[in-house]
Amino acid sequence: MRKIGLVTCCIALLAIQTSAQETLRKFRFGLRASPQMTWIKADYKSIPANESYENGGVSIGFSWGPQVEIQMNDQFAIQTGVDVNYSTGKVKGTITTLNTVQTLDQVYKMRFIEIPFGIKARTKEIGYMRYFFNIGLSAGFRYRANTEFSTSVNNLSKTTVLSSNSNDFVNAFRGAYYLGGGVEYSLSGNTALIGGIVFNNGITNLLKSQNSTNVANTNLADERAILNYLQLNIGILF
Repeated sequence: MRKIGLVTCCIALLAIQTSAQETLRKFRFGLRASPQMTWIKADYKSIPANESYENGGVSIGFSWGPQVEIQMNDQFAIQTGVDVNYSTGKVKGTITTLNTVQTLDQVYKMRFIEIPFGIKARTKEIGYMRYFFNIGLSAGFRYRANTEFSTSVNNLSKTTVLSSNSNDFVNAFRGAYYLGGGVEYSLSGNTALIGGIVFNNGITNLLKSQNSTNVANTNLADERAILNYLQLNIGILF
């Protein structure tokens, strides 16, 4: 009876261990780093007819953080994580009067904590490779922003105003959607190197409306813009 009891206990422990291992396989953890190209798409409203604003060009940014995948089956997983995102965006504007043309350069240097939530679909393993597509939403929370506003008159003089008070210029929340794709290269078991490209498109207004007399003698401008970026993702999953 003791031997039977001992064998039963061993079988039970083995079953529990196997079950735990199967449960653990449903979760994959990793870390990624992402150089990115960022830009602001300006769409100012309620501005005088003699003013205009546009995208100031592409800047280089960076994002990194841990990520989690919850496997629903071998082909589909729920993705989430926490990203620290360093983004820079620029807006250019002109104000034309009878005798002068003022040129405005607005630079926004921002840091966000972003929480993505989406779906990942991947192929079956082809050799050591799996190809995947992902789509989802992300919520970003600003924790720092610096601005650099420059004004030149008839291209002859230039005045620059710096500010580190993020509450004055950048909204605290940024909502976005993202989509992308890439490849997993299997190293051993569930461990894989990942590489891919992701486009992140803002869907909420990035900027707070400012009285533009802070940088030029103009009327109240309804500043509306979204932040976009294109990422190159490099990382590892376990």
